[in-house]
Amino acid sequence: MTDLTFIQQIQLYLTGKEKEPPTREWAIVGPEGAVQVWARWSWSGNYFYGGVEYHHRKADYEWLCHTPDCHFLHGDCYSDGSGLQFDTQILPFLQPGLEPNEQFMRGFLTQRYKDRFNA
Repeated sequence: MTDLTFIQQIQLYLTGKEKEPPTREWAIVGPEGAVQVWARWSWSGNYFYGGVEYHHRKADYEWLCHTPDCHFLHGDCYSDGSGLQFDTQILPFLQPGLEPNEQFMRGFLTQRYKDRFNA
């Protein structure tokens, strides 16, 4: 299999004068694109929400959203994703403080990359 790069990061976003809850991201990046999981606490701090996102280097499907400067692919990106996949496949594994087991995340992202990009 092609070499894949694993990324973990915390993103802090600002909306006007109010700071949003930090967003935690994990991704696998390869020659065909990237698979990303993101998660954040709700404003109330009572629950997590997030998504599983797929970043394609080319528009394989007409409904993909175009982003001209994807921070994973460093260029054009065509993406789609699913909050339902997050709720059913990631949320149960989140530990306090948004720290899921790294081995689990690497395995999940690698398998999704293989499935999505036929790698």
